[in-house]
Amino acid sequence: MQFKHKKLQKNEHILGTQYASRVSEQFPARGRISLEIIKDLYQMATDLLKLFAQKNGCFPNKIVFYRDGVDDGHFQKVLDNEVRALQNACKG
Repeated sequence: MQFKHKKLQKNEHILGTQYASRVSEQFPARGRISLEIIKDLYQMATDLLKLFAQKNGCFPNKIVFYRDGVDDGHFQKVLDNEVRALQNACKG
């Protein structure tokens, strides 16, 4: 996936009110603690980036990613894995 940034013409703007999302249930293996890392984040991010490019004619300049529900003991591992998945999706 190559990134192309569309240069806006005079009186042209991209609306900031368009949303898309992906939902994935995450269940731990039987008898294990809950999963902290989002499964399939790479694929979800890739799908959303493609959708954005299809709707807007370009890829986003910035991505804001909100994450909640990670306990302190798993924070760094989750951060490392999920940031890498997002970076790989952007390189796609």
